[in-house]
Amino acid sequence: MNKIAYTILILLFTLPLIQASSVEYQVIENKALVTINNYFSKNSSLLIPQDASAIESTLNFIIEIEGRNKRITFSEQGSGTFQYITSSIIEKAGNKYLLVLENPINGIEQTIATFPEGAILKEDGAVPKPQSITTDGRTITLKWLKTDQAIAIYEFNENQNETIIVAIIIIALVLIISFFLTKKRKEKPRKRKKQNNSEKQLTQNLLGEEKQIVLFLAKKRGRECWTKEIVKELNIPKVRLSRKLRSLEAKELIQRTPYGNENRIKLLKK
Repeated sequence: MNKIAYTILILLFTLPLIQASSVEYQVIENKALVTINNYFSKNSSLLIPQDASAIESTLNFIIEIEGRNKRITFSEQGSGTFQYITSSIIEKAGNKYLLVLENPINGIEQTIATFPEGAILKEDGAVPKPQSITTDGRTITLKWLKTDQAIAIYEFNENQNETIIVAIIIIALVLIISFFLTKKRKEKPRKRKKQNNSEKQLTQNLLGEEKQIVLFLAKKRGRECWTKEIVKELNIPKVRLSRKLRSLEAKELIQRTPYGNENRIKLLKK
């Protein structure tokens, strides 16, 4: 009696696993990741495309080449997952793609196809008509119940690549402009500091109006000007200016060149 009860319990736990069978096709660029969830009997087998790669399973299996396919034979039984990647089920015609779903196992309860971001599913582009079409805002998922074969036609939004390229260009321009602005801000204080040091050296040991005259000449084009400009801009009387210029000339800071009644004053120290 205990053995019968034990057998019934095993069947109750195993039956849902046997019934929960599905094949999921996840499109990735020009390839598809195929995932089979099923109860596999020992020595049961299935055929998969010859180009299938990255073959994995939660159950032990062996692979044999059979014509244009690979035969997978399971060496143990149980409910498990079998996966592989293939490109042979996707065909391209112009801008359109054709996904041909042919389940490796008959009697699968659910067939699911998921398309990546940017994919556009054409109206009436799936045969037979799916039981449901859902989206999470990025991917599109089609679901069929109890079907062994299905076809889905889709294409990619061409404007998406253009949008990505424009976005990359804008980001690059912003980074370049930001770099030069930052560099310019860093250079300005350095230039001002250099200018302050230069002025400090020019006016070393100078006071009052002599210091003003030297700084005034330093800012003039060619570091020279007429005496009348100094009189006008610095408001120094001619007689006093003459004394200041003689003093600066004696210190070898300036050079006076007469032109009639006017003198041309040039700053010598750099």
